[in-house]
Amino acid sequence: FVSLDLGEKTKAVYSEDIPLNITAATDTALEYQLLISTNGKRWKALPEYATYQPLMLDENGHAQTSINLSSRRDYTYYIRVNVRAAGRQGADVYSDVKIDMYRVMPIESVVIEDITEQENGQLMISAQTEQAAGYEAMGYVPLYQFYYRVAGTSRWRAITRSTLNNTCVFTPTKEAYDFKVRAVNTGRKKTDVESIIYDYTIGAE
Repeated sequence: FVSLDLGEKTKAVYSEDIPLNITAATDTALEYQLLISTNGKRWKALPEYATYQPLMLDENGHAQTSINLSSRRDYTYYIRVNVRAAGRQGADVYSDVKIDMYRVMPIESVVIEDITEQENGQLMISAQTEQAAGYEAMGYVPLYQFYYRVAGTSRWRAITRSTLNNTCVFTPTKEAYDFKVRAVNTGRKKTDVESIIYDYTIGAE
């Protein structure tokens, strides 16, 4: 039995050392090899793993190594670890993981956190984003765009254009609305995440 674990490290930016945690349940001397693929089908050994290397396990059957991945654009890599008993030909077992690389890390999540009805009848809508853990200070500049539609209809209309402001003001003329916010990290082209509040009724609070 062998497994490969990155913990929560399934995303990376530009060039990073990705920790690889290998677990093997055996007392047999083992060797391993790391391979890489861009589609999960065609694999090639990393240059430093052209030949199998001894797999040094600790007393709990664990070993840790790392791999450096680089990409100047959004890309997906697949990493495979081959493990075999020392001296055998080919892999006895293998395990794969997928890592998404980004030129700019996408926003992790966005929510409409508050809708406040003001005395003048307008609504103040505010949103909040979160970035992937460990990347909060790496070019994290979210852009927001707010939308509305009358509850029960299908057509969304923009309240704002893309903006750094995480709040907007909306003047209602109907009784109930759906509201949507989209967020994208500055430097990215497409929406990263969105959130919708359905059937918000004016004066219901």
